[in-house]
Amino acid sequence: TAKPSDGQTGDHDFDLHGAVLSHPWKGQWDLLYFVERDRTGTAFNNAATSLIDKRYFDLRYEKREESFFATAELALGKGKIKPMTSASEIKVDSMAYLLRLGASTEAKKLGKTEITFTYGAGSGDNAASADKDEGFFPAFGRRFAGLERTGFGEFLGATLYDTLASTTTSNGLSSGVSGIGVIGFGGSVSPWYRFKIGFDYYLFKAQQSPREKGLGSEVDLSSAY
Repeated sequence: TAKPSDGQTGDHDFDLHGAVLSHPWKGQWDLLYFVERDRTGTAFNNAATSLIDKRYFDLRYEKREESFFATAELALGKGKIKPMTSASEIKVDSMAYLLRLGASTEAKKLGKTEITFTYGAGSGDNAASADKDEGFFPAFGRRFAGLERTGFGEFLGATLYDTLASTTTSNGLSSGVSGIGVIGFGGSVSPWYRFKIGFDYYLFKAQQSPREKGLGSEVDLSSAY
């Protein structure tokens, strides 16, 4: 339980509640349930709200061995949004999924060699359905590692629902664009002790957009010692 925002008068708080159930069976299974209850007046579609109540159900599986790993995750978002200017509620119905695979081996000249594959997407909000919000956008999803942005791509820093801010919108994308799909693969070699050379490629695509859905691609080259 957390209270990210505490109103001084009345019920104008932002409350966050959650629970996790874990079970090791041929890997690690986690079932998570989170509630975001926002009564701070946060805007939705440029209109103030009296309540944003989102509930997330998340199922995650992880398997790690010496030479490979696999993680799979599916999240469903449900809830309601109450605009101050309307008596009708907006239904929240969103989802996101992510699959990551990796393998490693010891090569004679290249040293430890690793390859990875990433595939995932978060649903976007369909502008044609005014009474429903299909955009997957958890207010407290993981976007940063300390002060540094974390995500897919060193430049774009994308999650399945936002990117490093390049616009004034909440998700960093152009107005009307929401939900991000990603396909990525990469690899690394370590030919000398403690020296590592890496390569990553990502292809991004919007899930909802009034224009072209392609968001471009990114290639990252890295070296570390």
